[in-house]
Amino acid sequence: MNMMSNLGKANHGHPDWLTLSSSRTARTAQVDRLLNQLNLGTVRRLYSLARTQASFGRSLSVLQVAADQGLRVKTGLMLGMGETPEEIEATLVAILATGCRYLT
Repeated sequence: MNMMSNLGKANHGHPDWLTLSSSRTARTAQVDRLLNQLNLGTVRRLYSLARTQASFGRSLSVLQVAADQGLRVKTGLMLGMGETPEEIEATLVAILATGCRYLT
């Protein structure tokens, strides 16, 4: 069974929005909202401050799973929270590595 057949209600409170099992199969999602709902938000160092119940790595995994399923994946970043240029670059590289091609 693929990710698309395991879809359920979305958790709109974000904590990674889509919960993944160890097999990287999505338990909950709402694909029609995926492009607009999962914004990474910030760099790894600041993630726990901006997204207190989410995980930077898990959020990247969600983007990866969606891209692996052939979805057009979009995420977003908020800048100006104290991140360094190096952290921004590393975050952009990490986002690109997931297969995400749209950024706001």
